[in-house]
Amino acid sequence: GSADRSIFKFLNDDRRGFLSFLSQEINDEIPVITADYLWDYFFTEFEQYNSEQFLSVLSTFYRYTKEIEKVDKNHNAIFKGILLLNLLYKMVSGGEIAHALVSPSMENIRSLFLGSHLGKSVDAALDFIDKREFIRKTPDNLFLVSSSTLPHREINDEKQKLISIYDDITKVLDFDSNSKINLN
Repeated sequence: GSADRSIFKFLNDDRRGFLSFLSQEINDEIPVITADYLWDYFFTEFEQYNSEQFLSVLSTFYRYTKEIEKVDKNHNAIFKGILLLNLLYKMVSGGEIAHALVSPSMENIRSLFLGSHLGKSVDAALDFIDKREFIRKTPDNLFLVSSSTLPHREINDEKQKLISIYDDITKVLDFDSNSKINLN
């Protein structure tokens, strides 16, 4: 209900929405609606949701957007796209395939800006955002906003340790002697 109304509101908005976008004058570049445009449009609605999932993403936005904007406007636009994917990732149900389509993976982030003026800036922005720890890239290349109060580096270091411990099935079996006995 509410989401449907929001989408139709966006489509019919001639000040900031889709109709406004369509009325832009076309020059040498073909205009593309990018994720940061959608983030900016729906931002006030995101603020109205009172769930932990939204609060962690919004607090990340409030904490870092001005700092990123000072360094590079394009990086900030890509940062907003990552945050939008995080919100979608937390909201989408429907299994692994649905989650994969909206996961904040490097591939999906690149796809968000493919064909736009921001496309060439994505890799540099991702590197900047990761190195400055605004949003740390997970070992499986996701830029997930965490609601954890633990430092991202400690969490990722611990994940890497666990991944290396159990990267071989024989190590898993050595961990649980009952499993090893049951296989014999």
